[in-house]
Amino acid sequence: MLRPNRSLRRHNCSRRIVNDNAYEYSVSNDEYDGRERETTGIETTNMISTTELMTTELMTTKPPTTTTPNPCTSCAMGDVTIITDDPNEGAKLFEMNTVSTVNGCKVYTFVCTGTSANIQLNSVFTIGDPGSGTDDTVTAMLDCNANGQWVYTAMGVSTVITTAECDAVD
Repeated sequence: MLRPNRSLRRHNCSRRIVNDNAYEYSVSNDEYDGRERETTGIETTNMISTTELMTTELMTTKPPTTTTPNPCTSCAMGDVTIITDDPNEGAKLFEMNTVSTVNGCKVYTFVCTGTSANIQLNSVFTIGDPGSGTDDTVTAMLDCNANGQWVYTAMGVSTVITTAECDAVD
């Protein structure tokens, strides 16, 4: 609505009814308190009279946009310590350790290769066969959970992982 002591004067005003509840308008050389501007757009209304339209201040307000971060994307590679400082016990560098995104969540993939290759997670879980004596490639995948932690899931049980180690004879 117009506020007291303010004037609104429009020139070259046109409108076209789009449907029962909306019209398209174009206004040029608007003067509102001495400021000129050009306005175009589509306005939704309850189809009021032309006189009311011409004396009503038109405003469009957009609701605020908020983005909630997905917690399963907050994990970082540094959240898992890679142990490579025990070569006497067979610790070596991973062939590959990368983070990717699967179905919107981060996945940390470890690949260990070598004779009797195996991956130790938290020095508790062993993936692969350390006694195989054959050239092996072993893969372990950790998922970033809703708490922003890397977890390994086996037989339906998920465990938070903080260390990973690639072990092989060579």
